[in-house]
Amino acid sequence: RAAAVAALLRAVTAMLYTGDIAPGLRDWSDALHDRFALPFFLRQDLHAVFDDLEAQGVGLEHCVREALLDDPFKPRWTTRFAACELAIERAVEFWPLVGDVASQEAGGSRMVDASTARLQISLRGIERDGPTLEKWRLRVGGIEAPLHSAHDGAGAVRLIGVRYRDFLPWRGLHPAIRPQGPLHLVLEHPDVPSALWVTLHNWHPRGLPYEGLPATLEEAATRRAERMVISEVARSDVAQGTMPPIGAMRGYTLDLRLCAQDAERRGDT
Repeated sequence: RAAAVAALLRAVTAMLYTGDIAPGLRDWSDALHDRFALPFFLRQDLHAVFDDLEAQGVGLEHCVREALLDDPFKPRWTTRFAACELAIERAVEFWPLVGDVASQEAGGSRMVDASTARLQISLRGIERDGPTLEKWRLRVGGIEAPLHSAHDGAGAVRLIGVRYRDFLPWRGLHPAIRPQGPLHLVLEHPDVPSALWVTLHNWHPRGLPYEGLPATLEEAATRRAERMVISEVARSDVAQGTMPPIGAMRGYTLDLRLCAQDAERRGDT
């Protein structure tokens, strides 16, 4: 993959050397930290780069493009249910600096609050006569998570980004917000009698310590895979979700931290 990255940089350099074809910079504003935090849109942006390179005669081979699009070390979980595929991917999160900048200028590092994590949850139909994609409903931690429609070369997709507090740091922002893991997801459809219950752990599913670091890449992948626990339940046994408070849903992302603050103000447990 490192060789593929080097080939991409060389091709971009060659394209820019022959002339800057960009019509101008685009101001993405808040979408830069929302839309482009999600892997789906980052892959679309990379495809646009591939198209530009191809148009200028310095396109990359198919195997190089595939190596750039596939990141084997990025956490990703998938499961199939009722003719659809649910995928959960680690998204980009932008950690804020803790404290003022001036007091940390003399040091070799700066403290950030790394307690917030972001996931992308996406849903695709895998059978032509399967349940209508637009009617699927997703709840995360009991909160209704409205899915957004998008489209790529593989077809239609419904997706959303979810931010949550992964752990409570010894020094960080918002100390009153407790850790929100493991995450509990419920996926249901009005035409499907059962619902999918997904629990995503950030560590060992039973809360146990691992016996040292993984010895191989395969063992590391196995550890990541076992953190997703799935089961099917009757739709009648699934509790109704609550709508996210105002401000918790911004762009493509649902912020569960704001949902927790709203529940705290209302006295919910």
